[in-house]
Amino acid sequence: MSMRLLAYLAIAEALSFVCLLAAMVFKYGFDAPAGVATLGPIHGALFLAYVALALVVRQQRGWGVMQTAGVLAAAVVPIAGYVVGQRLLREESVEA
Repeated sequence: MSMRLLAYLAIAEALSFVCLLAAMVFKYGFDAPAGVATLGPIHGALFLAYVALALVVRQQRGWGVMQTAGVLAAAVVPIAGYVVGQRLLREESVEA
């Protein structure tokens, strides 16, 4: 259950990151800061939840340092969280 939740959270975090980057374009390019004010806290909460759940899943699954570092690094690279989420979902479906 936790791995599936982490996968969906990774995808949501990646989507919120891309939306936040788009909002920053509007903030600095068109002087419209409302998007950043709204999406910033949402992305921040998703990011913190993703990191916390990744550490829980690490304990449950016995991930090594490299796998854990890769999953955590995906949170700071736009779109990488989507890739991680898809891989986790595929891995879980193979196990089932």
